[in-house]
Amino acid sequence: MSLRGALPWTLIAAAGLVSVEALVECVVVAQRDELTPGLRAGLVACIALKGLAAWRILHRSAGAALLLLLLEATTVVAAFGAVDASTPARLGLGASALTVLVLVAASLHAFPSPELPSLAAPSSTASVAPTPPTATPRHEP
Repeated sequence: MSLRGALPWTLIAAAGLVSVEALVECVVVAQRDELTPGLRAGLVACIALKGLAAWRILHRSAGAALLLLLLEATTVVAAFGAVDASTPARLGLGASALTVLVLVAASLHAFPSPELPSLAAPSSTASVAPTPPTATPRHEP
């Protein structure tokens, strides 16, 4: 059975777009000489999480969808805040991140619903904390 037929096109498009976006971002960040090597490596590792999340949403992982929504929302904010970058680069990054947000949000119906525990009354076999003994007054002669 192929996963491709069962997945909505919006989810497949989001995974493809975020993979390309993450690859381009990693290349750009890795080439920035004004950043220290450790910071560059850390940023590339964080951006690589997008690729991992893109792969996992194709397996309908709700956690990956949440991670991807959070990372892309952060990317939109970063695109508006990156005043040192060129305007076309900022607009391109922001537009692709916003597109991924819309595509993932449009395909949330494809993810399984969470199973919540019932809110029924506790059973009689449940452990109940013992009540503290009542103090008896002392009578002194």
